[in-house]
Amino acid sequence: MMSKKTDKIYFALIIALLVLILVVISILVFIPSEGQKQAIKQNEISQYFTSNDSADNFTKNKIEKTQNDLRSQDNLSDNPKNEAQRIENHLQNNSVIADETAQTYYFDNITYLVLNGAPSEKLNVFFIPLDVSKEFFHESMKNMLYSEGRQVSNTCGDVDSRGIFEVEPFKSNLNKFNVLYSEKEFNSSFFGCSYTDMTSIRSKSSLYCNLEKIKSSVGQKVDVIVLVGQNYTTSASPFIIYYGDQESVEPIPYQHGFVHEFAHAFGGLNDEYGGVYSYKCDGWSCHYTMLPDLCADSASSECFVRAQKEISYIPNEDIIGCPKWCAAYDRDKLFKLSESCIQKKTMSECVVGAGNCLWFNQKHPWFDANCVPRKTFEPEEDIGLDCSDPCVMAQHPRHLSFFPGCSNDNGGMMSNLVGDFNIVSKNHLQIALKCCFPPQHSEECRIFSEKFTLPPDMENHPFKSQYDFFSTCYSLRIN
Repeated sequence: MMSKKTDKIYFALIIALLVLILVVISILVFIPSEGQKQAIKQNEISQYFTSNDSADNFTKNKIEKTQNDLRSQDNLSDNPKNEAQRIENHLQNNSVIADETAQTYYFDNITYLVLNGAPSEKLNVFFIPLDVSKEFFHESMKNMLYSEGRQVSNTCGDVDSRGIFEVEPFKSNLNKFNVLYSEKEFNSSFFGCSYTDMTSIRSKSSLYCNLEKIKSSVGQKVDVIVLVGQNYTTSASPFIIYYGDQESVEPIPYQHGFVHEFAHAFGGLNDEYGGVYSYKCDGWSCHYTMLPDLCADSASSECFVRAQKEISYIPNEDIIGCPKWCAAYDRDKLFKLSESCIQKKTMSECVVGAGNCLWFNQKHPWFDANCVPRKTFEPEEDIGLDCSDPCVMAQHPRHLSFFPGCSNDNGGMMSNLVGDFNIVSKNHLQIALKCCFPPQHSEECRIFSEKFTLPPDMENHPFKSQYDFFSTCYSLRIN
């Protein structure tokens, strides 16, 4: 029979063994994997950059910082704060970070104007000069980013030509951006650039380049490219802005219209002004020489179905009645505004004259008529009921559709390039910045991402690239 002393020894050993087992289990369960460690380090670096006073001062003072090869987020040091500080020191001292994995890129000398965090978590805007002087290039960048603009007479915001960080929602989300540039001479042939003659519509040709080749030549993640040049038409394609029109009003150059083009290139927002079209008449017979609507000469009702589906994905454009931002609309008011067009029965009657009517070879389903109004976008022509923004109509270059308020010749940012974004457009840009940089785990961002997941039959949607990107702005991981 064991003594009481022996019983106590065995009891202590059992307790010690149980404690050891619990410690081992806790280690196996709670120590993060390498992937989890990497995610934690990335998050800590991002928080350090965002909260650190020196990073804020970089933006406020626009201190120029140069780097040849910002280290990949796959090669972070064990101490995220030290890694962030090392990057800051490098940028301030213009020193080269030795990295055995570094590659040679076309743009091998990058300078930061704004640094708010790791490129993987920020909206990175990259400026490139195209056959302009250094002074012209720097003045242009300064104005595009920080110009306070000039006072004008305008309905929806009375300040014109502001820089992007003076316009909401970008002004309140500056910490979401990194801004960088290279002064290296841009080789147009190397990047597949070509000019398209648009002089019949515009005074200058349009420029187009190989966006993916430019992006792959930078050496880090860039989201929006801005080519700063002269003597070509300013325009925007998905994630690239071609700035080629010198502003004629002092101070020079390039602030006018930049925010508008950025909203196209990044935000996938549409223009909110009437499109261009032309027609020719021989006696009583007329035909379009430039179509006002893709369905104008179509013989298939499916054209209208497809147009409405295309419109349904565009944040600041809608079908009849503006269901995206209005609870209902005044149908009687719309038809009263439209009756002068609807009653015309031939194309010559419809299109000749003031130019406020459009002719369709088949009846337009919204009006059950061939001749329909081209625009009803004066303030008194708002047909919306219980709306966050007014509901007005305009002929867009691709199709007739409805737009939010401030969509007229004395309107807002997406109509006449002046003033502010309307509520619908501003809310869209706000949630895009919130959910995408970096992707967020929230119900709001899940809904946002799903809204822009395009089906296969929308392969040719004009904003497909931007919307495909938005469809990724939901993280399964809780940040």
